[in-house]
Amino acid sequence: MQNDTQKTVNIAKRLKHWWRESQFAAIKKLLDRTYVRAVIFVLILSSLLLATISVTAQIPSDRVPQNPVYLIQEAQTFYEQRQFDRSAEIWQQAAAAFAAKNDVLNQAMALSNLSLTYQQFGQWEGAKSAIAQSFNLLDRLANSSDRQRILAQTLDIQGRLQRESGDSERAIETWQQAASIYDRTGNRDAAIQNKINQSQALQDLGLYPRACKTLLHAFAVGIPDCKTLTELPAATASTKLAAIINLPDSLLKFDGLHNLGNILRSSGDLQLSQDILELSLTAAQKLRSPLEISTAMLSLGNTARAFASRQILLPPQDRDLTIQILNTQAALNFYREAARLSPSPTAKLQAQLNLLSLLLESQPSIEDGELAKSADLWPAIQAAINNLPASRAGIYAQINLAQSYLKLRKKAANTASFPLQLPTAIEINNILTKAAEQARMLGDTKAEAYAVGSLGSVYETAQEWQPAESLTKQALSLVSAEKAADITYQYFWQLGRIYKARSDIEKSLGNIDRAQKDIEAALAAYTNAFENLRSLRSDLIAINPEVQFSFRDSVEPVYRQFVALNLQVAKSIIGKGKIEDSQKFLKQARNAIESLQIAELNNFFQDTCVDVKNQQIDEVDRTAAIIYPIILEQQLEVIVRLPGGKLLLYTPSNSQTDSQAITQKEIESTLKELRIGEKNASLQSPASGNNFLPLTQRVYDWLIRPIEPALESSQTKILVFVLDGELRNIPMAALHDGSKYLVEKYALALTPGLQLLNPQPLSRSQLRALIAGATNAPSFQANNLNPLPAVARELNDIAEMLPNNDKRENEDFTKANLQAIIDRVPFPVVHIATHGQFSSNAERTFILDWNGQINVRDLDGLLRVTDRKRPIELLVLSACETVAGDNRAALGLAGVAVRAGARSTLATLWQVNDASTAVFMSEFYTELARSDRSVNKAEALRRAQIKLLQDSKYQHPYFWAPYVLVGNWQ
Repeated sequence: MQNDTQKTVNIAKRLKHWWRESQFAAIKKLLDRTYVRAVIFVLILSSLLLATISVTAQIPSDRVPQNPVYLIQEAQTFYEQRQFDRSAEIWQQAAAAFAAKNDVLNQAMALSNLSLTYQQFGQWEGAKSAIAQSFNLLDRLANSSDRQRILAQTLDIQGRLQRESGDSERAIETWQQAASIYDRTGNRDAAIQNKINQSQALQDLGLYPRACKTLLHAFAVGIPDCKTLTELPAATASTKLAAIINLPDSLLKFDGLHNLGNILRSSGDLQLSQDILELSLTAAQKLRSPLEISTAMLSLGNTARAFASRQILLPPQDRDLTIQILNTQAALNFYREAARLSPSPTAKLQAQLNLLSLLLESQPSIEDGELAKSADLWPAIQAAINNLPASRAGIYAQINLAQSYLKLRKKAANTASFPLQLPTAIEINNILTKAAEQARMLGDTKAEAYAVGSLGSVYETAQEWQPAESLTKQALSLVSAEKAADITYQYFWQLGRIYKARSDIEKSLGNIDRAQKDIEAALAAYTNAFENLRSLRSDLIAINPEVQFSFRDSVEPVYRQFVALNLQVAKSIIGKGKIEDSQKFLKQARNAIESLQIAELNNFFQDTCVDVKNQQIDEVDRTAAIIYPIILEQQLEVIVRLPGGKLLLYTPSNSQTDSQAITQKEIESTLKELRIGEKNASLQSPASGNNFLPLTQRVYDWLIRPIEPALESSQTKILVFVLDGELRNIPMAALHDGSKYLVEKYALALTPGLQLLNPQPLSRSQLRALIAGATNAPSFQANNLNPLPAVARELNDIAEMLPNNDKRENEDFTKANLQAIIDRVPFPVVHIATHGQFSSNAERTFILDWNGQINVRDLDGLLRVTDRKRPIELLVLSACETVAGDNRAALGLAGVAVRAGARSTLATLWQVNDASTAVFMSEFYTELARSDRSVNKAEALRRAQIKLLQDSKYQHPYFWAPYVLVGNWQ
């Protein structure tokens, strides 16, 4: 008996020591890190437990196993062995034992842990009942520090249950209640873990900036958010993150690093993500925890995969196939190793699914035979899915598998000889049907909507329109746009495609009334998709880690198809002579194309950087015509708003061919010749003579000639272009009507959209200027760029014309100096003469100061003044250029204009002879400084261009055409 009693006391002492010294470490290993790595919870074994358990010699030896201490230890052992059903039985016995002793607090603790255990094997109703009983018991107790501790930990477990049921918003609210208790009681480790939980739920909702802010705050690193973190030099960032990195090796440290690395990947900073995840892997290896090691490897695989994908999105001349292949292979290896090591069936399955999807999408980047190996994964994946309990992780795993199978079928359809046997449509349907049923049982309407909507997509692909429509509507009925715009936009888009396809079929069969009804339904669905997209965060970073989508594949097409549908309806109405009735649809098309421009800029920065003004678009300028060329796959459409007039629509035709419309391929071919000098016709080569004129005349015929009479009769003075696609890379000034260039007839300006404009005219009373530049900086040499000897003259000439200036030249031209000056004194005009580059990739868009690159992302902090009521009126970037061969490079120019916060930006599409630049700038500022208010920025630009055009040395468009004014032209 004494031995039994002593044994009980020793167990109690060990439990008490365990709680005090490693409250989290011993228990975190028990839990299954599953979907986006499940949140960590602690079993509630407090010192209170030991005080309330009677450990005396009077306990008969045959009753010792019923002692709650032994029951808790036994439940823990079964939990560690992943025998969750047995663990749950023991927790039930422990709860009953505490109830028999009238120990209400510890009974509540046991029920909370019973709920946690039930969650591990999909017993959701039991989990909900147990947690509800726990709260009922806690409500009966008077408040005390012990009750507060148990309550906080019970709230943590309830938050996990809510998140697993698809209600991440309520989970965050619940965890915040627990956090307030941890803060009051000074439980730092519990508070940190709680913040990690909140961060993961915020990621579920796509709120990555908030998720990062929450995580950084938890560890008190002294960095407010991820944006600030990614802008820090590597050494500074490392110093700041020491609050996490230098923690003793523990699961808490691993969790912090691992989650931060995942957030950074989703936010676009892949290198920092990789660095942080490698630190998390090191921490896991020191802990010798296979689950943490495999979890880190899975995330490293995702980051390597993102590196490979980034190469695909680069302009062709910037792509590095070796980097793409190496990162793809690294991702495959990480996934394989994660699957091999993981003791968790769910985590193992996630690694296998990622491996399968990567093999299917990366055939050109992987070794021969790798694709065939994917077939070996199918039986193992399917078996694992069949054995999973109903859970959020299992549901998304099934959707992931079904989508991989759909990709496989599409790949096979485009391949003459496909090496694999394809899964049947019935098999895919069965997978998605099961996922939907499990989501319904779990109460996760968002997951159910994904499953049902994906099933609708299967029928859409098979052109079975009725079930496709029914299932898509069902998916939309499950979720509200207010809480799930990321889902609703996709399925409104899907519904619109279904109606549009059915309308085309009905029209071809002569069923005009049915076709009209379907086209109206399609337009309504697309309108909803468009509105949902606009309500989303504009960067559209992967809303759901299991349902990734890219801007070009899943966002841009929605805008373009919506535009095309509106124009189709408008044309039909115009054809009936109802011009007034067409205005509604033309306005919708115009607004959509402007919204696309804004979305492109936000996606360019991976940041909601664009400040949209509530601008009355049609009231900006009564002398300006706004021209919207819209490039669709089969035709070029042009919307025009004349001064004070209605919107007009025309479809340019090609008189040189039999084609009745200008196709996207023809546009790209023509513009390519103008851009890169095919057939020696380049605008960028003075040696090309006038061989480019037929091409510039062709583009003139597309965009301007059809509206020449209307422009003349409306007394238009300024043409403002909202350009689309590759048209952004062509200087509109060089378009030629056969006798004159366009710039000889009109002042010209570009804008990403009139929604961005602040239409106030330039005040000439105080043209204070910051003038900066370099002739031959070390940064030029480091980037293999030539000196700019004429910059000295350029800066001196401007300084003479604008005597109220601060000039920083050569060694004084540094980012730090500019920042200090702008913070001290606002400058309406900032002129920077230096090398720079505009690219469709924000990382490759920069200007050079004396020391190195100033990236476009840094311009916001550098040039935006503290007092936003006094923004920069005009930013001039002299000697910069767009990247050759990058058909979206001018997006970088627009990005610079927006990011700098300037109302207007004057820049060049290509690098110009710096001697002619000095002449041009002198003339531009002379005109701009005139007291004549009729000479606005656009007119000053036109006059400076005419000055060069009339000079025999500079009459070729190479010298004067690349100057473009972006933003406010007034």
